[in-house]
Amino acid sequence: MSAPPEPPHRSARYWRVRPRRKGWLAVVAFSLWAVMGLIVSIALGGYIYLNDTLQAAAPNTPEARAARAATRPVLPGKPVNVLLIGSDTRPSLGDPGRSDSLILVRMDPKRNLISMLSFPRDLYVNIPGMGMNKINAAY
Repeated sequence: MSAPPEPPHRSARYWRVRPRRKGWLAVVAFSLWAVMGLIVSIALGGYIYLNDTLQAAAPNTPEARAARAATRPVLPGKPVNVLLIGSDTRPSLGDPGRSDSLILVRMDPKRNLISMLSFPRDLYVNIPGMGMNKINAAY
């Protein structure tokens, strides 16, 4: 008896097939990037919209300049002065209003001191362009 013939595939070369990538991992990674991009886009768009709205709402008027000056940051350790004015405006009567109370507040962080000075509303002062009058008429 003779030996069985050699199978034809014995001299063939075999390559290992790499396992397939997990598709769900790629979908999750892409989804996370898409969500992060959407969040950044919404935040940036909201900032630009708010900035444009505030620019349109605060034109270059004396009141707007005064408001911007009042909200400038104060240097650390420097005293701050604030004038508090209470008004009694009656628009239905066409009255421009007067100031009911005037209080000057000084906050001094170096001395750990807050002082308040109240001006009487019947104090007569020289109002530029109007002459002598009560201080509450200057409002």
